Parts: sequence; C-alpha cells; structure tokens
Amino acid sequence: MGKKILLAILMKKIETLLEAATYAEAGAFEIARETLKKEGHKTDKEVFMYAENLRKRLGAELEVLYVIRPDDEQLLEKKQLRSRLIPNVIFSIGNLEEEIIKYIRRHKDIIFTIVSKKDIKNLIERYNQLNCPLVIISPKSHSI
Repeated sequence: MGKKILLAILMKKIETLLEAATYAEAGAFEIARETLKKEGHKTDKEVFMYAENLRKRLGAELEVLYVIRPDDEQLLEKKQLRSRLIPNVIFSIGNLEEEIIKYIRRHKDIIFTIVSKKDIKNLIERYNQLNCPLVIISPKSHSI
C-alpha cells in the first residue's frame, strides 16, 4: 500500500464541476484537473501547489476529495456524474468535515490531510477522529 495525501476541498461552483466532467468524459483528464483547480480563490491555488509540492517530495500519491453541498445534489443526479470521472479525484456530497473523517476511516493509507482554512469550521476540534496529521493552509502562508 503506497503513501497517499488527501487534499479536501469544498466545491462552491457546481458549473466548474460540470465543465471538468465534460473534459473527463472526453478523456482530457489533465484539462479536467486544471479546470477544477481554477475554481477558487488564491488560497485554493496555494493549497493545490502546496499539496503537489509535498506529494513530489514524499513520493506519495495525491487524492483530491471535492465535497459538494447537499443542495447541489439534485443537479449532480440530473447530470448523472460518476464519482470517479477523473483519476485520483473523488466527489462526495455532504458536510466537508464529515466527509473527510469518513474518507480517512475507509482509507488507512492516508498519511495526512490538507485543507484550506476558509473551508473548515469544526475540523480542528474533531482532529482526534482523523487518525492522521492535518495541514491547514491559510491565505498568504503555507501552513499553521
């Protein structure tokens, strides 16, 4: 079992997801990944860069968990999006903190989790449920 880093992101614009899915269905996985990366603020790009650099240094695999709010679920079902359209990218519906904890419980090979400070609220208090280190990226910094 190889080392894996989990990058968890709260998906804010469902349109970005649909655009990425279109590229992925056509087999353009790199374009799909780049489309997802461009979704957010400067902090999101910093988080991706931090995770990618760390992945390279550790020789680990990067898993990206995009969590979609439940109110966008019907749109996803209508578009019949599959959970594994893009390799190493997972889509989940629910609360970001809950989805991170559930994912880590199912995947024991996660060595740590990276999240943006703007996307989490209660995860720090629930840190003991993660069973792996938590890296929180703040704007204009690399971690806290």
